[in-house]
Amino acid sequence: MARRLAVLIVIFFAIGHVWAQSHSPVAMVVEPYQKNSEIKQKGSISVSIPIHRTDRALFFVSPNYSYLRLSETLPFTENHFYRIALPFGYQYKMNKRWYAAIFLAPALSSDFNSFSFSYITWLTWLRFNYHRTNQFNCSLGILYAYRFSNYLLIPTFGCNWSITSKFTLSTNFPFRIRLKFALNPNMRTGFFFYNDQFYSKITGNQNYDYIRCYEQNLGLFFDLKMIKKWWFTIEAGYSPI
Repeated sequence: MARRLAVLIVIFFAIGHVWAQSHSPVAMVVEPYQKNSEIKQKGSISVSIPIHRTDRALFFVSPNYSYLRLSETLPFTENHFYRIALPFGYQYKMNKRWYAAIFLAPALSSDFNSFSFSYITWLTWLRFNYHRTNQFNCSLGILYAYRFSNYLLIPTFGCNWSITSKFTLSTNFPFRIRLKFALNPNMRTGFFFYNDQFYSKITGNQNYDYIRCYEQNLGLFFDLKMIKKWWFTIEAGYSPI
């Protein structure tokens, strides 16, 4: 795809950390792109709902709706695509330092001009977290996904490292890197890099079965705490792919 500039606007409600992992029960995202981009707009809304919680275990579901609008210059007539997902996960505290988590995320992704079970995709993710100190924790995992006749197996590595009282590095390889600088308790800024993909079935087209929209974005972000635990984030990024 052509190079493009994207602006990401996020409003989310944060409750801090759940077992050393950042957790946002409510998130709304809108991503407008520059005029000559093949991607015109993306967006999503998600809600994380705890079902069962104890001192050692957490079970939750996280319904998610996302959409993708493409340029009309692409070689198929439909340019609006949607995804409805129902991820759920289970996290368990094994001891003082180790935590385990498993996630399953079935989804329907299509232009939804009709309905078929062939629109279903899914992924599973097994992850182990090691909490060394309040300043550093890391995770190792394996992700297995199905995307319209394609199967993906991806190892993952993540960490949250408070380098100083102001700088924090958060990573989830191979998907996201985020270096954060705290201006004050209510404002944060920094750099980000992330890989993102959007798969969707195409109906009624003899030449194309599905689309795969792949991006790599590098840019700046700014977080502003609005009221209580509500945060507003704006990101401006450049995508060479």
